[in-house]
Amino acid sequence: MMERERWKPPENPFVKINFDAAYKKDDNRSCSGIVINDSDGRVLGSRIVLNENVLLVFAADALACVKGL
Repeated sequence: MMERERWKPPENPFVKINFDAAYKKDDNRSCSGIVINDSDGRVLGSRIVLNENVLLVFAADALACVKGL
């Protein structure tokens, strides 16, 4: 079993943007989640976006990445 890498905050003065996606193939929908943290680990912002007409799981991941920018 692989060991999961533990989350680490970015070095000051940078921020870290994490994103993930969930995909429901039967409905062609996805959900994107984005969290922005500072060097102290504080949440500076977060967002959840529901996406319609998503045909591929790759597209769901790409949408989450783009929305995180």
